[in-house]
Amino acid sequence: MINNGYHVGTRHEFDKRYSRVCLNNPLFHVYGCIIGTLNSLYHGATMVLPAPHFHPESSLKTIISEKCNVLYGTPTMFVDLVAKQRELKLELPEIDLANTGGSVCSPQLVRDVTKVLNVKKMNSVYGLTETSAVVFQSLPSDKSELIEEFVGTVSDNLEAKVVDKDGNAVEFGMPGELCIRGYCNMLGYVDDEQKTKEVLSADGW
Repeated sequence: MINNGYHVGTRHEFDKRYSRVCLNNPLFHVYGCIIGTLNSLYHGATMVLPAPHFHPESSLKTIISEKCNVLYGTPTMFVDLVAKQRELKLELPEIDLANTGGSVCSPQLVRDVTKVLNVKKMNSVYGLTETSAVVFQSLPSDKSELIEEFVGTVSDNLEAKVVDKDGNAVEFGMPGELCIRGYCNMLGYVDDEQKTKEVLSADGW
């Protein structure tokens, strides 16, 4: 979990600038506790919680009052933030980075977030609770056109492959099951050895 928070932060360039993160995600979820909390703690960023639960107006006003330059949320949260900003028309500061994950983010939503919320760059992450959060994420060098269509590049020190029903790797562009191997994988499901054997192979995938 600590390593994952570190690698998220370096992809977000927290090691190159001081960041003030407006975190909308709940802390019981891997997004809130790893991408938000551990990432911020590791890199010395300030994490701001705008409300006890997600509240778009509170988030927008917190960005202003707390001078947040990073914004975290799921696509559905960003839909609500964009809608509320269009209603309130607040004077938002320029936000260096908005990061989303948890479900599919449409290209139009990426464009809306950057334009309506005054965001310089939007990033995307993809992961699982079972992988201690992030497996794929945008690179700092990714252009906006790529971010609109792409969940990102595999994170440092992780392996990924896509396999068919027999476990054989498929060609690029072919459908299959995504498999992950690396430091981030869980040890297993608590008190459920059978389910653990179904999802974790002997060689770590």
